[in-house]
Amino acid sequence: MVKRLNKQLIWKYIPLAITGFYDYHIKVHFSRILPPRTLIFPVTYRCNSRCLMCNIWKKDRKPEMSLEQLEAAFSDNLFRKIQNVNITGGEPTLRKDLGQIVRLLIRKMPELRKITLTTNALNANSVVTSSAKISEICSENDIDFLVGISLDGIGEVHDEIRNVPRAFERTSQTILKVQELQQLHHNKMRLDVNCTITKKNLHDLENLIDWCSQHNVYANFIIAEFSENYYSNEGVEEQLQIKGEDMVYFLGFLQKLAAEKSLFNLSAYFYSDMLEVIKNNKARTAPCIFWFDGLIFDIYGDLYYCILWDKIGNCLDKSCSSIYYDPKNILYRKNSLRTKCAKCTSSCFLEIVTGKELMKYLKFLLFYH
Repeated sequence: MVKRLNKQLIWKYIPLAITGFYDYHIKVHFSRILPPRTLIFPVTYRCNSRCLMCNIWKKDRKPEMSLEQLEAAFSDNLFRKIQNVNITGGEPTLRKDLGQIVRLLIRKMPELRKITLTTNALNANSVVTSSAKISEICSENDIDFLVGISLDGIGEVHDEIRNVPRAFERTSQTILKVQELQQLHHNKMRLDVNCTITKKNLHDLENLIDWCSQHNVYANFIIAEFSENYYSNEGVEEQLQIKGEDMVYFLGFLQKLAAEKSLFNLSAYFYSDMLEVIKNNKARTAPCIFWFDGLIFDIYGDLYYCILWDKIGNCLDKSCSSIYYDPKNILYRKNSLRTKCAKCTSSCFLEIVTGKELMKYLKFLLFYH
């Protein structure tokens, strides 16, 4: 079962498409840079997983910002227009104060519409407890809430990739418990499974789709990226990169996903575009949130225009606005957009950015075969 847009949410994408068209095709020509509307927020780099494709757990530890410091940082006007936040890590549910952080985000970001919690789901109790609390807060404030659980294969495949004993058993149990939480009458929480594709799990993807279909959960496929800035994983690229006969299989898999196009399957457009990027060496046309109005702010206070680019400053040294709008950083962003994005296979906030670029998606629906 591939990821499809909830039909109940489709009406929210009509105003999103209108504002997206204005921001991305009109306002952008009159501004040096759009204010951020989408935020990735790693709330910790601590992690209880030892993933083959991610070395965040190996990063040197630094003092994490306190709630008081976060309060001061998010008081900056830069965050007033944020509409979507992805709370991630490391493993975010290792923090015991996620509820306080979510309330802080809502208080400081008056236009916030959606919160995503991205988790490896290895600890069912902490994930369920955190999800229940965040769901309650989001329901009180009419904010969409999505739990994204990482699952990279079935059985031993997932265990090997996560490098944790019984990882599949623990993660699958958490998925079922989160689904039970969804059944509560007041709960509007959504649940997705996120699978990062590498050489290690390529031939198990069909099994994962079958498992997700059996358990009525959507599967979202992510192509592994290699970057020292966030993932610290360039050293494993040769081990995990898809090549040779595996590439033939991979392209066929992408073709299958792209063929499942429908009005409610926004992911199909992305998969079809990745076929053109990887198979035919064409430049990416699928929109990316970081082309326009995305931002990363981490628990150390570091800011990035894109999760794969260099750090542009730290809020403990200068205000977030002064960093974001610094002419030197804006020039770096302009050059990076021109040199780094054409072959990028990242799918960050795909649902949001495709909704904002709805004309591109409708063109895909009408003309892609």
